[in-house]
Amino acid sequence: MKLSKEAISYILDLQRRKQPQVCCLTNLERLYNIKKAIMNYNGKVNFLPDIDLREGVSGDTLLILVDEIKDENILYMEKALISFNNKKGVVFLEIGGINSSINKRNLALSFLSRYNLDVIKGTKEEIETLIKGQMGKGDEFDNKDITFKYRYFSKKNHLVLIIEGDNYYITDGYSEFSIENINKDFFINDLLEDIHTGMIAVGLGVCKSKGEIIQSILVSTLSFEISELYVEKYIPKPACCYL
Repeated sequence: MKLSKEAISYILDLQRRKQPQVCCLTNLERLYNIKKAIMNYNGKVNFLPDIDLREGVSGDTLLILVDEIKDENILYMEKALISFNNKKGVVFLEIGGINSSINKRNLALSFLSRYNLDVIKGTKEEIETLIKGQMGKGDEFDNKDITFKYRYFSKKNHLVLIIEGDNYYITDGYSEFSIENINKDFFINDLLEDIHTGMIAVGLGVCKSKGEIIQSILVSTLSFEISELYVEKYIPKPACCYL
């Protein structure tokens, strides 16, 4: 896949004109950071509990943060997924914490098996926990090809994977891409990952196909990394970071 200057400009111009609506199913802890990222990247946002399910969930992207889901909100999430799947919007699942919580892992696996998910984002450990949880007979991987299991899982579930680590690894099961992740050197990693998630959610809101989803994720991630490079070059770190 060639990501030309024209393709990048087209995606960013489309976001500015459309201002995609992101429905974010989360609680208050991460609300501010993600909301600011979405709005600064030419998107609009509705947050739980402001969404009235009696009218259905409308919007361009449904963003679900597994680590923020409380037990009392699970039924709400299920109804929102049903509503959004019926409207053919893009569903973006971030699976933070599933490698350290059986309940979160089972919840993510339930969403994966029952609903149409378009994009899943997580660390290598979180993604591998999800893959292991879904593995059945015949799902055996050759350790010599470290990315085969990611491509296989992505292709099997008809979705795009975003894996965070030293690099961002992105695949739809057929193509794969790697972008250097510089935020591992920053002192505000959690904040930066919230910004990255918000930017991706906006970009997904203009997509109509798997190819467009891949392109949009690449553009959002490159924009995010360029912004980080700017911060690293021009904005000094607080004095505490030099101690």
